[in-house]
Amino acid sequence: MSIFIEDNVINMSSIDKNIDIIDFYYSIIHENDLVYSVYYLKLNNVDIYDSYITRYDITNVFRTSDIEEQGIILFNNFYYRINQVHIKETLNKNIGDICCVTTYEIMNIGKIGKYKISDEIVNFFGENDCIYNIYVNNDIIMNPWVFYKVIDEKYVKYLEMIPFMRSFENNMPYFSLDYEYSIIKESKDICVRFIIFMDDITLNSDKISCNDIRENKVYIGNKDNCIFFGY
Repeated sequence: MSIFIEDNVINMSSIDKNIDIIDFYYSIIHENDLVYSVYYLKLNNVDIYDSYITRYDITNVFRTSDIEEQGIILFNNFYYRINQVHIKETLNKNIGDICCVTTYEIMNIGKIGKYKISDEIVNFFGENDCIYNIYVNNDIIMNPWVFYKVIDEKYVKYLEMIPFMRSFENNMPYFSLDYEYSIIKESKDICVRFIIFMDDITLNSDKISCNDIRENKVYIGNKDNCIFFGY
């Protein structure tokens, strides 16, 4: 099976060796027979996620990583070297100040949890679709969404085995998730991040059929039509 991100356009041999290059790292993740990309961003000293991750940072986090250079992109007078990280482990969690972030979070939310993603990264993605479109056997596939849910921390281990919390409204079961990260006030509560593939979305439906979006929530009525995982 052929899986790839579009080729990047600048050849290394055409670039002056004295020019500074910003390294940018991503992985292609396989989960539940689905494929998507994540990008590694680092929280800087003003609590904003940016792309300034070193090769040492990556190899320090992933003991089994293999890094493959994909090409270089010129953007806003800076050169970005795009590197694919091949890992033998699945990462959905933050490790230290480094987070793996989905395309949806970068381009649609602009945040990872409660922390902002730098405008430079958001604009970089907005103008370079060659770095986030995933192709499987030459067919482009969709990227997952990201939602949040506040839960009691005692359910974390449960979520790792069966990744959802069931809620009820008018005796109708659904999964209720939020667009926005919630700043927790109760000591026993945590905000959980879900990476989600969904189809058949309806808006403001009185009856939940598959997936229904209302205000700041999405209600999932049919789990077979929604594959989700995360932490």
